[in-house]
Amino acid sequence: MPLSVYAQTHSQDQAIQISGDIGGAIYQTSGLYKNASGTTSTLPYLYAENEHVFSRVDTFGVKLIPMGEGHLEIVARYSLEGYNPGHQSQPLNIAQRNNPQPIGIGTFQTYEWGALFFYAFKDLVSNGDAQEITYATEFKLGPMTFYPQIGLERRSKSYVTHLYGVTKSESLTSGFSVYAPSASMNSALGLAAEVSLSNHWVAIYQYKMRKLDAAISGSPLVGAHNQVMQFIALAYRL
Repeated sequence: MPLSVYAQTHSQDQAIQISGDIGGAIYQTSGLYKNASGTTSTLPYLYAENEHVFSRVDTFGVKLIPMGEGHLEIVARYSLEGYNPGHQSQPLNIAQRNNPQPIGIGTFQTYEWGALFFYAFKDLVSNGDAQEITYATEFKLGPMTFYPQIGLERRSKSYVTHLYGVTKSESLTSGFSVYAPSASMNSALGLAAEVSLSNHWVAIYQYKMRKLDAAISGSPLVGAHNQVMQFIALAYRL
């Protein structure tokens, strides 16, 4: 997932080509709700682009117009933040939290000192909104390349209420206290590492930890103050 892949330019007489990494990955996310264990899944891994469209693991989009050191983009996010209480060994008597469906605008800006990702989403499920900004850089150490990352993630009141709030009716049937959260602002730290296995094949590992603020961790449904997301991928570099 090299940052430099997004700084490539193509002359007008060249055919449009896809650049980046395509493969498969094992994803793991730690449990957030009180009676939910972590989840592990095997899914495609796609961190690639051509002249007009791109995929950044769980974020997909179309580049509209040049802007700064990148483009203004239309973006969509594949989110697994939802929760099905009936699928747990000890089901909770609360309504299912459907996965958010965030769509919006974004940009990816590349500089000599690193890169900035910015996304502003509208969630079609909760009618809330979310914004994220992430800074990433890269450095090499022997045969490995590392990508430290730091970011902030804001979720609106409606977005947080949909996932972690408790209504009066749910309180009566579940025994949890009524909970009407405010908007949240969560910090995130991450580190990705990759190593080349051959001319085209690479192995990639990424670790990300979200520090949950009181709007989320204070919910009676939540049993954690941090959430860890990680994956290991085997990909073919185009």
